[in-house]
Amino acid sequence: HHERYDGSGYPDGLSGENIPYLARIFQVVDVYDALSSRRPYKPIMSHEVVLRIMREEGTKGYWDPTILRVFLDIVEQQPALLDLPQDPGNDHHTEIFKIVTSAHRRPENLNTDECLVDEVNHGAEQTK
Repeated sequence: HHERYDGSGYPDGLSGENIPYLARIFQVVDVYDALSSRRPYKPIMSHEVVLRIMREEGTKGYWDPTILRVFLDIVEQQPALLDLPQDPGNDHHTEIFKIVTSAHRRPENLNTDECLVDEVNHGAEQTK
């Protein structure tokens, strides 16, 4: 999950669609979790700061733009889909990953944001 969409990551310098789909989702989920959770090396960041950082990194080409856009739409407009416990110190990346990766079940739908959002919504319903 250290590859970047623009090819500037490591270990292999993969870019774009050459990065496995699930790894591209995990990149976005992992960044959100890392920034929004307490870690031994940093305090919790506010929701607004986390989203600002993710948008900035997205404009630099770090993340798949479609996956980032859909993820931010969910976080901002449909946060109940994530339905996570309100323990800011808990590591929630596994739960978030399960919700977002539900879209992977129908790869033919990954060409449009609307279909990806529909699949994420469907996955969230199944995890409740």
